[in-house]
Amino acid sequence: MKKPFLSLLLACATFTSPLCASQKVRDLFDQLSDVLQLLPAFSATYALAKEDYEGLKELAIGFGATMGVTYTFKLSLNALGKKYSTEVAFAQRPNGGAFHGFPSGHTASAFSATGFMQKRYGWKWGLPTFLLATLTGVSRVVAQKHTPFQVVSGAMIGFGISYLVSSKYIDPSKERIALNRTNDIRDRSVYSISYTRSF
Repeated sequence: MKKPFLSLLLACATFTSPLCASQKVRDLFDQLSDVLQLLPAFSATYALAKEDYEGLKELAIGFGATMGVTYTFKLSLNALGKKYSTEVAFAQRPNGGAFHGFPSGHTASAFSATGFMQKRYGWKWGLPTFLLATLTGVSRVVAQKHTPFQVVSGAMIGFGISYLVSSKYIDPSKERIALNRTNDIRDRSVYSISYTRSF
């Protein structure tokens, strides 16, 4: 999924660059990305609706770690950019702004939700979230807030961290893992693990 994901994101970012000429279009995409960066809130709402508190905890850890890494990079590179602007030119925003463009925080946030939804609930929720997160990244490029490199980097950080800290959801009504304790004939404790699944 990694190679097609990067190819799609780069292709979308590259082919939409000519749209950057219109200020109205840039403003529209900027507003769109501001909304779509809130995908983790949607993921949290879904986890709460399923009463999946373990998943909610994993989402919070993944999102928190993603934002921590993202803003550590942003603040560090912005500070370095004041003295070493040529060495950290990759972090400068394409609109000539400050050096806190690497990585894209909006994209990292959106892909944090994607990594969680993909790992926890599978492709049925991962794919739509992925498409919305990709739109977030494309919007940041069209709005001239980030370069494609900054967007792809944010996507990799967000998806990677959240995917790593999340686990697959086990529906308690369909699957059950239990640790059982019984006594044998000699009254010794015997432990066993059972797994049941209903179809």
